[in-house]
Amino acid sequence: MSEPAGGRLELGWSPVRFGFTAGVMTVAAVVGALVCQRVVTRIGVRPVATVGTALLGGACLLLTRVVSEHSSPELLTFALLVFGAGMGTATVCAQIAAFTGVAERHSGLAAGLADTCFAVGTALGVAIAGSVVAAHAPTPGIVAPQTLVPGHQAAFGVVGLVAALGVVIALAMLGKRSAPVTKETAAPPVDQIVTDRIPV
Repeated sequence: MSEPAGGRLELGWSPVRFGFTAGVMTVAAVVGALVCQRVVTRIGVRPVATVGTALLGGACLLLTRVVSEHSSPELLTFALLVFGAGMGTATVCAQIAAFTGVAERHSGLAAGLADTCFAVGTALGVAIAGSVVAAHAPTPGIVAPQTLVPGHQAAFGVVGLVAALGVVIALAMLGKRSAPVTKETAAPPVDQIVTDRIPV
């Protein structure tokens, strides 16, 4: 690492190296989605969704440390791995929950609602996180990376709180004891879910 003016530590990575490192998140998301589908059929949606959402929240808390003067390549990579695994797991669980118990004639409506909720949630999350970053900028018009660190830390903290709320919702709304998913109530194939929902 190098230490630029202002005392902030930088990783000193090239764009290519950072791109490959960020790719571990996508790989972890695909692995998490594949593992999730197998585990859900054994123990049900509720516990798996809870774990997946908790992983997302924990990763956000780790990322508040990554964007700081104490950041390290190892912590960044680990945080991205945890975030990817949580994202893949939570995404598949949300899809399975959306289709579980839905009559075949209503499956199109359920799929449309799931897609719409995912799109709206993504846009809303980006807007909220971006607003938090902008609100913590010390002076309008200054875009030096060091001035945005507090804002990014606060944004990851807010997202972590939303993930904690997601854990509560998963525990409350998916039932006290979700039954294992059967072939009749399972979601579409996981490869389709991963392709449609997880950015690559």
